Amino acid sequence: MRKKIEWIVMSKLNSDTELEFFQNQFPSLSSANSNLNNCTICSENDLHKMRAIYPFCRCCPNCPTRYLILKCLNTPMIIVKGVNLHPPSPNSTNDQLTIRKKGITAKFKEIIEDLIYRNISKPFKVYQEILLNHFNDKSRPNLVQIQNYLKYRRKRHGDVNSVVGLHDFVEPKLFNKINLKIEIFYLLLFQ
Repeated sequence: MRKKIEWIVMSKLNSDTELEFFQNQFPSLSSANSNLNNCTICSENDLHKMRAIYPFCRCCPNCPTRYLILKCLNTPMIIVKGVNLHPPSPNSTNDQLTIRKKGITAKFKEIIEDLIYRNISKPFKVYQEILLNHFNDKSRPNLVQIQNYLKYRRKRHGDVNSVVGLHDFVEPKLFNKINLKIEIFYLLLFQ
């Protein structure tokens, strides 16, 4: 029988932005796996799922520190737990900033989504808005990152900018076999 791990609750958070800020205080993390379980962290009565993520510390090759991040899929609740914890090293924040610069942070993804909601969807216009409002933020994305984010967001959500792309997106959703007898019946009925 496996030994039960005694997780220590480190923090209760309410958004991915708070989680990212919390993780920036520690050495870089790497997650080997995650899974879906029945939610146990929120007070809703309906059955829904939560994602359990099991990252580990990468401060040194044999670091025993492990984390458990529980994210509810219906509510923004997040719980961070840990085992074999060690204090953050003073230079870990500098290492973390260089690692985090590879992608757009959750905070700026929310800002970009808000700009898209306000019909500002061109990459350069989004970049200008971010520059005007968040000039001093060091995690601000550059123009290429915003272009890539918008490009893959369009692919993911079906937003296309060309007629050929629109045709490719709509074609699988068309009804190819329409029963003509039903159409004739409705035409005769409504005449």
